[in-house]
Amino acid sequence: MDKSEDIKELLSALAKAQEFIKVAIKDKVNPHFKSKFADLESVQAATKDALVKHGLFPIQLIEDEYYLRTIIGHSSGQWISSRFKLLINKQDMQGLGSAITYARRYGLAAILNVASDDDDDGNAAVSKPSTKPPPSPFPDEWPEHGPPVQTKPRPVNHAPGSRNEPNPQKSEFANPPEQIGTVSLTEIIEDLHAQLEAWKFPAGVNAGRTLLDIGYRNSKKYAEWVLEQERSGNNVIDYQRKAVEMMDVFSAYLRAKEENVDEIPF
Repeated sequence: MDKSEDIKELLSALAKAQEFIKVAIKDKVNPHFKSKFADLESVQAATKDALVKHGLFPIQLIEDEYYLRTIIGHSSGQWISSRFKLLINKQDMQGLGSAITYARRYGLAAILNVASDDDDDGNAAVSKPSTKPPPSPFPDEWPEHGPPVQTKPRPVNHAPGSRNEPNPQKSEFANPPEQIGTVSLTEIIEDLHAQLEAWKFPAGVNAGRTLLDIGYRNSKKYAEWVLEQERSGNNVIDYQRKAVEMMDVFSAYLRAKEENVDEIPF
């Protein structure tokens, strides 16, 4: 964050404005993920009156080619600002315009602490949609994939080439870390193993178990199932997303164990 030398009056105005900043309504629908979101216009509508009332104003501009800077100025001349990196999927003007709009929306909402909520047109007073997550695929929904997951932890064979452990080189979850130096293979394996031992399922039929307890094959199928639920627009809870993220650690752990060198670049 960048700021003017003195921001006391600006902070005082922002503190007063927070009382009047509204919740940005999620009134637009993402056709790809079938989810609602608050667009730039909604965020501006939620903040404009509060800012004007307290002598505040936003400025947003492009700098250094791939960054959008959001500035909140005050009538005293004081200001604060933050930068948001532009992530452009399509290398054309349409892709650039989309990235700028996205960055403006999130940059403004972040610097002004704007929350968002659904606009259900009064339907919540009639009926409330269920927030219950979809049923876990452990164990009843996997009869075609072999025996169901046991309820008690059991030793899992992690040896390279074992029947229970497929080659993680082919895993879609394996993301090699950035190269930041050289450490010993033993340190890498110990660190990755510690991460796998530290994270456990907090709920569900696998509560208290790690991915190591479940094994790579079943963990991979579980992660694939979670991703499919998200693609289908079903509700996915935080620990299920975390299990998908931990598959990166699991895959890296198995790759490290299969190395035949004393040191591996990391």
